[in-house]
Amino acid sequence: GPLWASVGDIVAPLANKAQLPFISPAAFTTAFHVTQGSGIGSNDVPYFRRVCCNNTRNAELLISMVKEYRWSRIAVFVADNAYGHSSSQLLSSLARQNNIIIPKPIPVSPKLDA
Repeated sequence: GPLWASVGDIVAPLANKAQLPFISPAAFTTAFHVTQGSGIGSNDVPYFRRVCCNNTRNAELLISMVKEYRWSRIAVFVADNAYGHSSSQLLSSLARQNNIIIPKPIPVSPKLDA
């Protein structure tokens, strides 16, 4: 399966209609509601499987690592899209709860033609 949600959004409905298992190492699909974390698809896309941690677990693991290194301030670069901004909000919230400072996240918009 794909690595990006934008591809998952296109392929998941096709795979679902064909009743073809669709396994992604990282992508999720925004076209349907998908149960995150367990890697098990919802009723909307029962053939979709994501085999990586969900965003909440990724943020928890990152905060755990920051605490392990006893860092009190980190910089965060985020994809300049809805996924990047929602992920940075989640990470910032967990950081605040753990007295870790994240200055304003830095949005990055990759250019494919560069």
